[in-house]
Amino acid sequence: MIQVGIIGATGYAGGELVRLLYGHKEAEIKWYGSRSYVDQKYASVYQNMFQIVEDVCKDDNLKQLAKEVDVIFTATPQGFLAGVLDEEILSNTKVIDLSADFRIKDVATYEKWYGIEHKSPQFIPEAVYGLCERNREAIKQARLVANPGCYPTCSITSIFPLAAEGLIDMDTLIIDAKSGTSGAGRSAKVANLYCEVNENIKAYGVASHRHTPEIEEQLSYAAGCPVVLNFTPHLVPMNRGILVTAYASLKEVKKPDGSLGLPDAAMIRAAYDKYYQDEKFVRVLPEGVCPETKWVEGSNFVDVNVKVDPRTKRVIMMGAMDNLVKGAAYNHPSAQVVICNSGIANACTGEGYGYCKETADAAAEILGVAADSVLVASTGVVLIGMQVPIDRIKNGVKMMAPKLDGSLEAGTEGRQKAIMTTDTKKKEVAVPDCQELAVDRLLLVVCKRGSV
Repeated sequence: MIQVGIIGATGYAGGELVRLLYGHKEAEIKWYGSRSYVDQKYASVYQNMFQIVEDVCKDDNLKQLAKEVDVIFTATPQGFLAGVLDEEILSNTKVIDLSADFRIKDVATYEKWYGIEHKSPQFIPEAVYGLCERNREAIKQARLVANPGCYPTCSITSIFPLAAEGLIDMDTLIIDAKSGTSGAGRSAKVANLYCEVNENIKAYGVASHRHTPEIEEQLSYAAGCPVVLNFTPHLVPMNRGILVTAYASLKEVKKPDGSLGLPDAAMIRAAYDKYYQDEKFVRVLPEGVCPETKWVEGSNFVDVNVKVDPRTKRVIMMGAMDNLVKGAAYNHPSAQVVICNSGIANACTGEGYGYCKETADAAAEILGVAADSVLVASTGVVLIGMQVPIDRIKNGVKMMAPKLDGSLEAGTEGRQKAIMTTDTKKKEVAVPDCQELAVDRLLLVVCKRGSV
């Protein structure tokens, strides 16, 4: 079980974190941090948690918290984490920051746009930008994850394929975005009062919104050149959700037939399929269907689509997501899968199924993960049809656990290679219920006669 602490648990993003993590079978929230509600019951702030969360809110003592949990989420204003983060905290736990403190690599740019001094710039180089679709492997290994902003997540996801494939002129890029009022946070502001927002829509942060340099930096990495763009957000009278509509001129490229010309709709569509066909939480909608915020409310999905306008030689890129889920609380990896070699040739048939479950339970207990995240496989070269004694499995897991890493590739190909010993051919792996497992971390325990 992963022990979790949340600083800023009573804000909108923090509240979503609590909701999502409370229902996560591999996570346990140990610390509900809130400077404004110290010693008050968390359920008195969010009554939907009445008789569900009995804990009281605690302070924001990160050094103490780092000694008690495996991961800390900081859903705090800009400048908080940068002001308190030190090597001692990062050496004790993983930190996932929902503020902008470590998203932007250039300190001067951060200080210019946010108007505050960065107090711990020494940690910026190691911080990993937490957009899973782009940096999944780096996120797993990072001590410090900079969770992307809400507007950048939707904007980057909507535009990335065409920027990466060089199909649009990045100098012509314009982003129009609309967000519900929760994007401004939970603290009281006159501009966000009901009478100010209801039956009204307005632009804000025109040519000055703080998410602009974050979007520019990430799209620069995608395009392989500096990007400067116009980004204009709008406040709309709804609780949650973001809708992005971006525009850019098409760029002359070499087409599949070898000729030079502007990319057609098929080439544009193929770019999105290339980058997102294996991404569970990015849905490329059918042709002609425009994303809507209602379709993604409360979910981790980003719905995207694209439309080529031959008349203007431009392309319109669209995206919709929930700013409190994919745009804040859920934008981080959550799965861990362990592979054990049990010596059971018939692991998922007949009597072997019981052995398979016993092995999974033993490995899960030691590693602190759910038993159904343990994949039990067998090479069948020793002790065929016989269960390796559980005490030897436990000893092997204890010995190998510190060496957990993500060095083997995910998916069926990686799993086949992972169970090879003296074999010269890859083998299929039997998985109960045939579920598809995303292998984030691999543990291979090989047990032979007379050895652990």
